[in-house]
Amino acid sequence: MKTHNLIALVLILFAACAKLEPVKTGQFFKTDGVKVKVVSVSDSRCPTGAFCVTEGQVIVNFLATKGSASESFQLQLTGTDEGADTVLMGYVFKLKTVTPFPDVDDPTTQVNEEKLVDLSIIKQ
Repeated sequence: MKTHNLIALVLILFAACAKLEPVKTGQFFKTDGVKVKVVSVSDSRCPTGAFCVTEGQVIVNFLATKGSASESFQLQLTGTDEGADTVLMGYVFKLKTVTPFPDVDDPTTQVNEEKLVDLSIIKQ
């Protein structure tokens, strides 16, 4: 009986936190009940191979829509942070990563529109 309860709990947790593929600016994350658009990415993190006075940050602006309600929000990672989150509309939105990390030897890593944003959405 305990095994059945454990399996049920794991399935509930898995359903509450769907695996989403990273998206670029202008694209959407979609889960049951909420849609989140990546509005913009601004990446000023210190590139790999550079000497910087500060580690910089990456700021991602989002627009969440649930039914007819919409709400804008912003999440920020500094340096090599492992995530930033906020709670809106009954969901936890966690910015996990923004890739690629800037690199002085690869100018394509510094184009904000090409950054891949990895976000998790968990229903509360």
